[in-house]
Amino acid sequence: MTDYRNADGTFTAGNPGGPGRPPRATERAYLASMADSITLDDWRQIVARAVADAKAGDKSARDWLSRYLLGETPITLTELATREAAGVTPEEEIGALAKDDATPGFMKIGSHTLIELALDYRKEQAAQDAAALAAQDAERKREARRAARLAATAGGE
Repeated sequence: MTDYRNADGTFTAGNPGGPGRPPRATERAYLASMADSITLDDWRQIVARAVADAKAGDKSARDWLSRYLLGETPITLTELATREAAGVTPEEEIGALAKDDATPGFMKIGSHTLIELALDYRKEQAAQDAAALAAQDAERKREARRAARLAATAGGE
């Protein structure tokens, strides 16, 4: 097996390193709290304002909307041309995800909007993170009690 670290623990030259640190429980808790504090109607108003600002020339509003609507890595013209050449319509691509109602198809999965699904996911992650933190805290307390017992036993001899 190849060793990817130097003697001092740093990564060797050319090693890209690891995947990075996962989001902390605290960050998830803040996101979950934020998600609990905003209604879908509030979000619609925020998006409507961003659209108006983007139309008025606000570059930040355009960038923000583009990231949410197209993603960080939008489809390339080559991919689009390939799909069109294959005869795949946009309606066919989103048809399995969307129902025909007031919410645009690309914003729905089944009967839920992507925002609702994201909020539910964030709440679930926050609950899991809280449970993990509680388990870690309980384990630390057990270790502290065990260390105190060992110290008391060693001190009495």
